[in-house]
Amino acid sequence: MTFELAAHGASVGEARRRVRAHLGRQGCGDDICETAVLLVSELVTNAVRHTRTPLVKCSVRLEAGKVLVAVEDQGEGGTPIALFQAAADDVHGRGLHLVAALSREWGVRERDGGPGCVVWALVSTAE
Repeated sequence: MTFELAAHGASVGEARRRVRAHLGRQGCGDDICETAVLLVSELVTNAVRHTRTPLVKCSVRLEAGKVLVAVEDQGEGGTPIALFQAAADDVHGRGLHLVAALSREWGVRERDGGPGCVVWALVSTAE
């Protein structure tokens, strides 16, 4: 499943709803579904907050033993995607640590056909 949303805060909740519904229809287990929903939520939030993009494109694929989620932005001038140590009193800065902890693998690649990038995460359904 692939869908596009306008890049604003309300789209984070809409992305969660769509992913939850899609994986539920596919018979994905509750734990894996909720993990995928949380990953999409973090990745969409990052795209909305840290890039200048008009749209966010989300994709979710359920394949033999795994769920792959990806969020693509068309932004320019965003913060480089990297893990960093947030201070104890920082309100933000832990999202990618959460993505790394919850996924089997994750990564970033350049977007085909223009500026922006794709951030993806893989969750095993056979855990």
